Formats: sequence, structure tokens, C-alpha cells
Amino acid sequence: WKVKEGEYPPPPDVEVGGESGRHGKLMILRGMHSIYVYFKESFSLGYYRWFMVATALGAAVAFGPINMFSIQYAQHLNVSMSSYGLYLVISCSISLVLSYTLGVVADRFHPLRMGILALTIYALLMFMSYEIELSPKAFAVIFTLHCVVSGGFYTVTASLGARLLPRSLFA
Repeated sequence: WKVKEGEYPPPPDVEVGGESGRHGKLMILRGMHSIYVYFKESFSLGYYRWFMVATALGAAVAFGPINMFSIQYAQHLNVSMSSYGLYLVISCSISLVLSYTLGVVADRFHPLRMGILALTIYALLMFMSYEIELSPKAFAVIFTLHCVVSGGFYTVTASLGARLLPRSLFA
């Protein structure tokens, strides 16, 4: 029941600074080499390029416009910033309560399917909100739903990289 340590040789002495910072230059070169290997492995296959572009731009294109202009639109509707902050608190609280359940459902049905479902729900929400004449109360409901559904999308797709990319290269 007890783990016994083996005998190891002492670590080599590392000269810090050395000949006018030679050690620091070697560390920078190693770091540059690691970055080069990362980009070479990541972008040499088309599959990885598509995955990275889709994960970087996919949700940003869908959720970005509302995230960028919601404060200005709330001000246009004469919604106070304290009310706007309250809507954010409410939506983050709802997202926090739902996150564990969404994670379990994503593990059960696959994050890609759940991400598609979340984007479909989000698209329906946005089409419905387009037809509604927005008042401050309608803005509160739609903005809160936007935050909850977009947060749900990020929650259900969080493990997508681990599920789609090869385990040997996923770190």
C-alpha cells in the first residue's frame, strides 16, 4: 500500500544567465520551436483549420451583434443601466443553475447535436424578437433569453474539442 520512490540521479546544474544570457536565449528558442510545432500540427490538416475557424467565428457571428450593441439599444429604449445590470445578473444566475444539467445532457446526446439545437433555439428566438415591437419590458425578456441561450450554447459545446479532435493530440 505504500509507494516507494526509486533512486534518481541529481538534476544537472543549470547556469542562469551564463555567457551573457545564453540560457535565456535557449529558452526563447525552445518556446519559439514549440509555437512553430503547434501551428504546424494545428494548421497542416484541413480538418483542424475548419474546426478552429468554426469555433472562433461560429458563435461570434451569431451572438456578437447583440453582445456589442445591447448597451446602446438599452439606452435607446431608456432602460437604466442598473436595470440592464440586473438583467445580466438574472441571466447569469439562470445560466449557472442550468449549467450542470446542460453539461449532463451534452455528455448524453453529444455536444455537437446540443450545439445545433441551441443555435436553432437561438435563431427562433431572434426571429420572434424581430417581429415584436420592443418596449423596455420586452427588451428585458429577450435580452435575458439571449444571454441564457447563448450561455447554454457555450456550456453544451465546451467539450466539443475533446470529442472531435484526436485524443493523442488534444491537450
